Amino acid sequence: MKRRVILVCILAVGFFAQPNKSASQNAGGTEQQAGNPASAQDNHKPTANEHATKVSTPQWYTSSEWWLVIIAALTGIAIAYQAREMARATNVMQRQAVLLEHQINKERAHIRFEIKSFDPKYPETEEDNALQEINFSVKVFGTAYAFIDSSDFAAKITDSDEFIEIEPSVLKEWDFWGFATVPDIAPPGTPIIEGETPFTLTRFEVDSLFHGKSFIHFSVKILYHDFTQIQRETRAYYLWTSRGLNKQGKVIGYGSWKKIGPPEANRET
Repeated sequence: MKRRVILVCILAVGFFAQPNKSASQNAGGTEQQAGNPASAQDNHKPTANEHATKVSTPQWYTSSEWWLVIIAALTGIAIAYQAREMARATNVMQRQAVLLEHQINKERAHIRFEIKSFDPKYPETEEDNALQEINFSVKVFGTAYAFIDSSDFAAKITDSDEFIEIEPSVLKEWDFWGFATVPDIAPPGTPIIEGETPFTLTRFEVDSLFHGKSFIHFSVKILYHDFTQIQRETRAYYLWTSRGLNKQGKVIGYGSWKKIGPPEANRET
């Protein structure tokens, strides 16, 4: 398109130069006639039509201003056409990128974590500790392999129901650690991986949980990558709270999990 505009401009300039040349020739002829007035009067006497033609208004295409306007208009059309084509190409590339990302997400490996219900148990005697278990599962799905870099599961009992900012070094200091046989390489069709976090509680601790004075925090962090070599992670942060007391003031005896914390503490990338 640029070459076409340049060609048109060259032709326009060349065409514009022709009338000037003709005018200069006419001017030269006029000077010759003026230099020899006697012969001009003798040999040729201008008629009324010829005199009218000489003094008539010049044609529009002999004006340089009009050709500048035409060239500017053609240049503007070319620029607008190129801008439209560039915008169209950009939209096509964006759609292709979205389709490619959608296809990759469809085929790549995903890891999802699910925590199961938890019901604390009282010890049989005042002195005994009761063994507790927090059960969970890890699911790997997709049509590609998942290469597990690390997997951490930890629980902590506190008297606060606020989210605890977790650093890797702090997580290792939590009260209880979970166990799950997460393989280093998880191929497509890997069965659901069952895990558990065993720990013990005294009667006082269980009673404090049921009365809503203590809470259980549970955090999971799984780091992995796939064929794209992009570092991905599955994070989740749960808080177990008791249902408290019933209308008669008795312990209901169960509670439920809920996710808390900022989005970066509960995400799958």
